[in-house]
Formats: sequence, structure tokens, C-alpha cells
Amino acid sequence: VLTFPFLGARYGYAKTTLQLTKAMTAQVTAFRGAKSLFELEHLVDMRNTLRGAELAIFQRLHDTGKIEITQAHDLIDAANKEAELNYHSPWNVMTRGAALPQHLSEVINRQVSALAAIRLEMKKSRDSENAFNSAVEAIDQTHYDYEKTNRAMIMQGNTQRVVFMFKQYAQK
Repeated sequence: VLTFPFLGARYGYAKTTLQLTKAMTAQVTAFRGAKSLFELEHLVDMRNTLRGAELAIFQRLHDTGKIEITQAHDLIDAANKEAELNYHSPWNVMTRGAALPQHLSEVINRQVSALAAIRLEMKKSRDSENAFNSAVEAIDQTHYDYEKTNRAMIMQGNTQRVVFMFKQYAQK
């Protein structure tokens, strides 16, 4: 919802509509045939279908956490300190399973936004670094950065992270 006006103001609304539609189509195509939610988690990764500069930029986005670090990850971490000790415990498996639909929807939205931003900037400047920066800015401005370091100090403790989880946007 926020990505459209953000990219539209920068690249034009007709071009943005076209690229967001193409990116969503590519995303839907990427996970056709999934037989379970857990299988879907691996199929939504658009790196499986991208090539060339787009793939290289997407890999950088994944390496920096711009795609994968979502609010669902933060909630799991805040609620489950046992995760570092026993990843396969029944509690951890249940927690990850319960958060998976929210996490996947956030990843899908981030990937679609990033791909549209990359393609729009590549058509405009033909520069991979500019395209990467455009995707990072689009994600940060329209999907927010949920990393622990991107919070006010009062929002960083274990209890405070849960209490202020849906108020992080207000600090921006």
C-alpha cells in the first residue's frame, strides 16, 4: 500500500503500476505447486527465478537482512529466548510454525517492492548500485526496518520489545 505512492512519486505511477504488477506475477509464479506452508517458505524466495544483475542485487538484499528480517522474526525472538539453545525443541517448532504465515506475507511484500524498485531504477539509470540503493530505500521507507538496533532505547529491552512492537513506526 505504501510502496505504490513512494515509487510512483519517484518513477511515475504508470511505470510503477506495471512493475509492481510484474513483480507480483513473478512472486506468484515462484510459489506455484507448493504442497505445504513449510514448502512454500522455500518457494517464495525470488532468487530461484531471477538472473543476472537482479539476482546479484537480491542476494545483497538477503545478505543485509532487508528481505528476511521481519516483524514475525522479532516477535519470535522476543517471545522465545530458548531459540539460541534448542532450535528444534517442540516449543520453537510450534512458534516458528505459528509465525510463518505472517513472516511469509512480509517477505513476499518486501520482495515485490524490492523487485519493482530494482527494475524501475535499472530502466532509469542502468546502474546496479543505484538499483540496490533504491530497493533498500523502498523497503526501509515502506516496510520499515525491524532490526534491534533501529529502535529507541526504551523499546530495546525484552519486555519493552513486546509492549512497543506495533509502535515502532511511530518513532520514525
